[in-house]
Amino acid sequence: MIAAGAAAVTVAVSVAPRIAFDALGAGPDWARELRWSDLATAYGRGLAGHHLPYWEVLFDYPPIAGYVAAVLSLLTTDVLGFLVGWAILVAGIAAVTAYAFARAYGLWRTLIFWSLSPQLLLSSGANVDVLAAALLALGISLERRGQIVRSAAVVGTAAATKFYPIVLAPLSVLRALRARGARGAAASIGVLVAVIAVLFGPALLGPYPVSIVVAYYLTSAFPFPDSVFGLASLVLTHLGVREVDTITYGLSLVGLVLTYLIIVLPRGLRAHDPAVGAALAVLALLLWTRRYSPAYSLWALPFFLQLPLPPAAFVVLGLGDVLVFLGWMLGPLADPAVIPFLVVPGVVARHAGLVAATWLIATMPLEER
Repeated sequence: MIAAGAAAVTVAVSVAPRIAFDALGAGPDWARELRWSDLATAYGRGLAGHHLPYWEVLFDYPPIAGYVAAVLSLLTTDVLGFLVGWAILVAGIAAVTAYAFARAYGLWRTLIFWSLSPQLLLSSGANVDVLAAALLALGISLERRGQIVRSAAVVGTAAATKFYPIVLAPLSVLRALRARGARGAAASIGVLVAVIAVLFGPALLGPYPVSIVVAYYLTSAFPFPDSVFGLASLVLTHLGVREVDTITYGLSLVGLVLTYLIIVLPRGLRAHDPAVGAALAVLALLLWTRRYSPAYSLWALPFFLQLPLPPAAFVVLGLGDVLVFLGWMLGPLADPAVIPFLVVPGVVARHAGLVAATWLIATMPLEER
């Protein structure tokens, strides 16, 4: 219960300034990172007034988040109530996940890698990434116990909460076919497809389908400034290179595909433990995405518990996330010139942590299937 309580408190601390600044108004420039909330932004774009995501307004998240948001917007009268409702849900999920992690992996590991992690503190109050990370961790645990069909249903639900778990689909299908043949794998593959179809169905049929969001993120060329591709874009632009966004888009796509084919699939298919392939798939996406949001580091946290990774990679990853956060917060407070001196080392450190974790998983001894 200590780990669960700590996780709930961490989420509460993360969301408190966001709720406070919404109550008080916009807040000062230096508090941008403290007050930023994707959920509050989504509410302001159309959910106010009890509008339905996908049917009456465009919503930037997959269906599970949209359905929960619709219910909360009906139960509340303003953005504060909306954020409080999300905070209770996220804190509860984080606490339940911490309780399960502590039982499986021990109290101290859970406190370090989940409940008291800098990522949970900095980002959990702004978005729904905790829900997807928790669901994916549950799906992996179920597959470890041989509950393949249930695992497929949970992973499908995770993909309907945040898009990123869909990166596991090719590996999961091939693992199922290799282990049980076409007939034996039909049940788990069918459940995965059915769950995704059922959950995405209503969000695809409205006037503002979620496919608009998917298409935007797949085709939008410009990278986020606090990603490695954002830094690369700045350097290339300074050197006078043209079509920089197109170049970084191509590098991102090719890099992801090659990493998946060369590292994720061979390693994931050989490993008996499904967490190996799942971790490599998610880390490959994090390594090559051009639109790295600070909350994305939450996706990696469960793998530091589920796999015997040394703490060094986690420390470097956490240091990077903290430096990026401080850069965007302290820049407006002190001097904007401070921003690159914190954000650039932060992005580099964060990526180094991801590379280290990928390398460690790709080279660790395997119990083969």
